[in-house]
Amino acid sequence: MKDKEQRSFKATELRVEGDQIPTIKGYPAVFNVMSENLGYFREIVRPGAFKKTINDGADIRALFNHNPNFVIARTKSNTLKHTEDDKGLFIEAAPPDATWARDLVSSIKRGDINQMSFSFETVKDRWGTENGERIRELFEVRLFDVSVVTYPAYPQTSVSARSILTEHGIEFDAIAGILFRSKHGSEINKSDHEIINRSIEILKQFLPKSEPDKNHSDGGDSKGSQVKSLVSLRRRLELAERGLNNHKLIFGGL
Repeated sequence: MKDKEQRSFKATELRVEGDQIPTIKGYPAVFNVMSENLGYFREIVRPGAFKKTINDGADIRALFNHNPNFVIARTKSNTLKHTEDDKGLFIEAAPPDATWARDLVSSIKRGDINQMSFSFETVKDRWGTENGERIRELFEVRLFDVSVVTYPAYPQTSVSARSILTEHGIEFDAIAGILFRSKHGSEINKSDHEIINRSIEILKQFLPKSEPDKNHSDGGDSKGSQVKSLVSLRRRLELAERGLNNHKLIFGGL
C-alpha cells in the first residue's frame, strides 16, 4: 500500500456563507499550479485527479487540522459536497452546531484561517525534470479527507539531520528524493545509482577495518558482540549495493 500524503494550498476563496446556517466553501486542491518546494521535488495536480473518487461515491470527511475528533462534515451524511471544476477540487461543508465549529467559522470570517489541505494516496502520477528540479504530476489520487488548516502540512526535513549528513559528503536531498520516487514506483536511473554508491562508500568509512584480538580476554564478549554488529552492518551495505542492480533499495533499512 502506498503512503498517505497531505498537501496544503492557500485557499484565497475559503469563505463562509450564511449566518444562521453557515456553509464553509473553498478549494482544498487547485489544478495546474506548481507547489512550493516539498523538500526534494515540486508537484502539480492535474484536472481529473479526483474524478474517480467522486464518481465512486467515496465517504469523505471534512476535518479541522486533519483531526478526526473535529469532523466539520461528511459525504455520507450529506453535509459535505465535493466536485471538480476548472479551478480544482471545490467543497461545500455544513459545520455542526458545536462550540469549536462556531469558533472555526468565526476565524474563517476574520481571515485568521485561510488555508485548506487534502489527504490522499497516489494512484497515477508521472515524474520529470524541469529547470533542474524534479517535478511530479498527479493524474489520479484516492482522496481520504479534506481539511481546513491553521498551518500548511508540507513535508519538512530535519535541518540538523541534513546538516550532519551533508557535512560528511552525503547528498541528503538527493537520497531522500530517490527513496521517495522509488517507493512511488519511479525507476532508479544511472545517476541515482551513482549517488547511492557514493553514499555507501562514505558510510563504509565508519566501519571497523580490523578483526578483534582473539588473545585479548578482557571485555572480549562485549567487544566481540560490537564487532559482529558492525560486520553485519557492513554486510547489509554490500547487499544494498548489489540490490541496486535490481532497483531494490535495501539502503532504507540502514
